[in-house]
Amino acid sequence: MHLKIPQIILTGLILFGLNACATRTDVVRIQEGIYYLRNQIQDIRQITEENREKLTKVPESLSQIPEIEARNAEILARLDSLDQSVAALQDATDRLRADVGIKLSGVKGDVGVIGSKLDDSSYRTSKLIGKVESLTDKVTSISEKMESQAAKPATSSGELSPSEIFNNAYRDMSKENMELASSGFHTFLELYPQNELADFCQYYLAEIAYQQSDFERAAAEYTLLIERYPRSQKIVNAQYKLGLCYLKMNEPTRANAYFNQVIQQYPNTEEALLSRSRLEKLAE
Repeated sequence: MHLKIPQIILTGLILFGLNACATRTDVVRIQEGIYYLRNQIQDIRQITEENREKLTKVPESLSQIPEIEARNAEILARLDSLDQSVAALQDATDRLRADVGIKLSGVKGDVGVIGSKLDDSSYRTSKLIGKVESLTDKVTSISEKMESQAAKPATSSGELSPSEIFNNAYRDMSKENMELASSGFHTFLELYPQNELADFCQYYLAEIAYQQSDFERAAAEYTLLIERYPRSQKIVNAQYKLGLCYLKMNEPTRANAYFNQVIQQYPNTEEALLSRSRLEKLAE
């Protein structure tokens, strides 16, 4: 009699040995294998008992005794092998269950960590929203103060402060009231030519002329900015805009000169990048 361990059981043992990562399917398969082996053991025990009964009932067949004993020895050996297989499968099942338990604990821990991170993110988002709202309130307050100051009547000396004149002119320009804005910037330059905002007033006068497509006047205003306020933050803007003005007036040679000047003097600025693009187009 030859008994074999089913292929599915051997496969389960091999897979467990190669990979300790268990799944619920693996556990079920091993449990089925244990059930099968236990049935086989029961069958073997029953056959062994039957053989023993035959030995007691047929003592006259002495010639068959060695054969029967050999078969019994083989069966007992198979029985020991099956017992070992059952023990191995049981051990594998225990380890699989322990592994699954550990992984489930890890997953629960990960879920907890994720949950805390989400809570922390929500808290930070709430704080950020609060800061944005606070900043918005501050900006609104400052804007209201500026408008309130701009609406104030003239001082006792009959003149507005420099910031009031500048704010009024800038607000008019923002609303596209170009004539009022131009008048305000001219007034500022007449009264406060050395004020820290004077170069901005000169630049905006040039911008107003450029937006009105008066490129000759715009070029003159940009040139005044460069000559009167050589340290102004708006110098690079003025030089680039001069190049554009001369392009509009069909003077590419003069335009190229200003574009090259921007690239040489301010190579890392956005205006330098725009100037290179203009030169490439002119070269086509």
